[in-house]
Amino acid sequence: MSADYIFFNSTGQFRHKYSIQDYPSASDVIDYEKSKGKPGKMLIVFAKVNDKDSLTFTYSESKRLFYKNLSNVSLIIKSIAILERD
Repeated sequence: MSADYIFFNSTGQFRHKYSIQDYPSASDVIDYEKSKGKPGKMLIVFAKVNDKDSLTFTYSESKRLFYKNLSNVSLIIKSIAILERD
């Protein structure tokens, strides 16, 4: 994280688990606070595509708007398509 963030904590208690296509994925929600005192939440989804490639999707928003927009973010995650080349 950049110097703008003074607090960054994985909650480890996020009930929903996101995955990208059928790739091995991990997801969690992070609580953070910027140095200007603005708290927020961040969703991080990591997918391992193959031995060399991975994909990380992040979504961050204020605590007030995070869950309000999460359904739209879920649709975006479900729409991600990874095309592998031989």
